[in-house]
Amino acid sequence: MDAAVQGLIANLAMVGVFAAMWTLLGDAVERLPVWGRGAGLGLLMGLGAVAMMSLPVVIRPGLFLDLRVSLVAQAALFGGPIGALVAVVVAGAYRVILGGAGIVPGLVLIGLGAVMGLGVHALTRGQAVRRMDVVLLALGAMLVSLLTLLLIPTAMIETALPNLIVAVPAIAFLATLLGGMAMHTDEGRRRTERLNQTFRQVIETLPEALNVKDLQGRFVIANAATARLMRAPDAASLIGKSDADFYPPDIAAQFGRDEESVLREGTSKELEQRLAFDDGTEIWLSTLKTPLTDAEGHPVALVTHSRDFTARKTLEQELDRARSQLEGAMSGMADALIAFDKDANIIFCNDQYRRLFPLTADMRVPGRNLREILRVAHERGEEAQMEPDEVEAWIDDAVTGLHEQRDREIHLADGRWLHSRARALSDGTALTVISDVSSIKRAEEALTEVNKHLKQLAATDALTGLMNRRTFDEMLAKEFSRSARHHHPLSVLMVDVDYFKSFNDTYGHQAGDGALRAVAKALKEVARRPADIVARYGGEEFAIVLPDTDTEGATAVAELLCEAVRQLRIPNGRSSRGVVTVSVGIATGSRSNLLPAPEDLVRQADAALYLAKGQGRDGVQAYGDAEQGGSTRNGGAAEIRSAS
Repeated sequence: MDAAVQGLIANLAMVGVFAAMWTLLGDAVERLPVWGRGAGLGLLMGLGAVAMMSLPVVIRPGLFLDLRVSLVAQAALFGGPIGALVAVVVAGAYRVILGGAGIVPGLVLIGLGAVMGLGVHALTRGQAVRRMDVVLLALGAMLVSLLTLLLIPTAMIETALPNLIVAVPAIAFLATLLGGMAMHTDEGRRRTERLNQTFRQVIETLPEALNVKDLQGRFVIANAATARLMRAPDAASLIGKSDADFYPPDIAAQFGRDEESVLREGTSKELEQRLAFDDGTEIWLSTLKTPLTDAEGHPVALVTHSRDFTARKTLEQELDRARSQLEGAMSGMADALIAFDKDANIIFCNDQYRRLFPLTADMRVPGRNLREILRVAHERGEEAQMEPDEVEAWIDDAVTGLHEQRDREIHLADGRWLHSRARALSDGTALTVISDVSSIKRAEEALTEVNKHLKQLAATDALTGLMNRRTFDEMLAKEFSRSARHHHPLSVLMVDVDYFKSFNDTYGHQAGDGALRAVAKALKEVARRPADIVARYGGEEFAIVLPDTDTEGATAVAELLCEAVRQLRIPNGRSSRGVVTVSVGIATGSRSNLLPAPEDLVRQADAALYLAKGQGRDGVQAYGDAEQGGSTRNGGAAEIRSAS
């Protein structure tokens, strides 16, 4: 029995040897991929199992024991499925080569070790192996060893069974625990080294200065960026030196005071530091200083992280200058400039904005809402008055216009006109420019009046004040189209002053002009409906358009015209009546007299006028009355109605 226990202890030592071998080989295979390291561990532990099976503990002839399960299980735990597979293949192949009656139990034992290790490996969920995982593996190895002993017939080991049941599982547990802990410790060491190496690489490749100083301000750790910042040859040349070895005395002293403050207060502090070198160059640093403390909280070192933000500082300075210049320009602007946020609150505005609105200048400041400002403007009577029920709609329209790229005019109660141009920006804000356009507005109104007057002059006969020939043609075309569209009658009267050439020769042109003005006024007073059109057609000839008037109505109007002119009693020695008279020709367009163009009405009225003058003047002639006994020119009929 003692020999068996001693043999198992030798196996225990062998487990330790192979665990130690892996710790030695681990650094060599560190650069291999995960599956390569797993395969290497499986191979090593498989060979360990082979060694154990080669030097087994002999319980009695034909009955052997060893700790192969421990090594196979460790290969599965630390090497994963690849490690387990390689260890099982190596150990299993050797067990088959050994032969004997225990091949199957031996292979099952190897398989149980792999399954047990993989089970614990699965519990790690891909994380690093923990101490508890090693303990679980050791307990599993102990149970497998105990199960193996219980399956051996009692007769084969006689009275040694009670002692073996205690010794074998205990040694299996201890072997697995010690070997696993050794490998766990080695794995932790390598992880720490990898992490430290990573940290070193990060610190070294960090583009920003990172260093550690002792309590006397001397560098103990520094990266390459620190050396570049301090214009040192390399990071190694900084170790053991202080800022005073590289910076001007005043700057080094200021840095020292900053560090003493951080160490004294025991808290991190972010500083802006300005570096000025002897060659005149200047650098701005954003520096974070953090104290390192021991377990009792006493400072032992100082970590400094510095970032060069000279470019940003320069940009900020330029921005401050530009902002100052912009504020000056805004203050001197003739126009008001206002920025609104998405909720119509004023972000900023210049002084001109308040000057344009003196009654609400106190309201037009940053932070105020446009709705509130407009309500007060209405209450104080600053803008043109409106009905109370229109105020909210007016305010809504003004606020909505901020974000609709809209221009609008503002009419103030004091008579001034302002022009507002709103432009929406992509971030939801709006920029508005307001200009005083009162002078422009007055000029526009004056120009409108001038244009209106010019239009009237262009449409009016200068002598009589009636429409001229061109305007008459335009109005006649419109009325002709309307009458044709609605099937209403339309009459045209051509009026000619009788013996006017002789009147001019006798009384002079000034008298003739006076006579024409008087006749025009008389015609206008007779054809006085809003839709009636009276025009000077040319010379002593006038034209009248009577919408919605048939031949009978037009004849009645024409007779009134003749009477109105006679009643003027303008002397005319050439006339048989002794006064100025007129002759009138009438043409009517209707359903029974469909004409293709307005010129046809004028032509017919002129033909009727010709007949009226041929029948003795001072009369009315309607085109198309031949059936009633009159005579016509160009085949038309006429009826003369002479005044009595």
